[in-house]
Amino acid sequence: MQLLRALLVVLLEAARGLVLPTAGAVPLFSHIPKNGGTFVAIQLRIRGHTVFDTRFRCKTTIPCSGEHVPVGMAIDKGCVKGFAGQQMFAVLRHPYSRAVSQWSWGHDAWHDKLGYELTTSGMNKFIQDTLSNATVEDDKASGCGTLSPWRRNCGRFVQDCHWLPQSDYIFDSGYNKPLVTTLLNQSTLSEELRVLLGDPASRSGDAADDELVNNMEDGVTASVFASLLCALTEKTKDMLDIHYAVDFEKFGHLFDRTNYVKTPCQPGASTPAF
Repeated sequence: MQLLRALLVVLLEAARGLVLPTAGAVPLFSHIPKNGGTFVAIQLRIRGHTVFDTRFRCKTTIPCSGEHVPVGMAIDKGCVKGFAGQQMFAVLRHPYSRAVSQWSWGHDAWHDKLGYELTTSGMNKFIQDTLSNATVEDDKASGCGTLSPWRRNCGRFVQDCHWLPQSDYIFDSGYNKPLVTTLLNQSTLSEELRVLLGDPASRSGDAADDELVNNMEDGVTASVFASLLCALTEKTKDMLDIHYAVDFEKFGHLFDRTNYVKTPCQPGASTPAF
């Protein structure tokens, strides 16, 4: 079994840039929002593993749910007791896909509570408004439009930290030292997670799990999600490029392996129906 796992690791590293720890223990999971983390957390807990969660560990207030707190921020706030020194892993996803997922996953709420149209135009406006709000330093600014059903209205922690760069979760607060060294890709998450956990090879389970990952994370079918990705306007993509510049700098070579360009957009593609 160990020999098989080692072979799979080598193959995955060569194919997708997967970096696995040398130790036999499963590393601690750092949950980056909108990257398949809910599926991963469930799979880990089923197997008796813990995840990085700062709830009840911090004496200071952090504007994220406990499982959404970046490791670097937790260190700065002194909230890593019991976690210090552990190897960690996380899941990467193309920034465009993360933004579309935030829309598709909560589109009913964005429509009912915030008034955004359930159209691709509504999606682009939602993303653009949220990115603008994420740059507002005062989270109580009166001009903030994408009022979150949960936490922050404005500022970089808007919508329970779902718009933080992935680099915030991988590096320290200065983006210098990597704190999470094992990186999986969301587009092939179930297979890579199985290898990481040392589970037996699966002939068909990965495909079913991939569909489950998409449904849990995106709230729509894979075909609808692909159509939404293709409906991003140039203005929206330009804003995403700026907002996630540090991620493209750090992980651009890995984003090429994610599902953003997996199916090229076709001219005249039909508008997705909600």
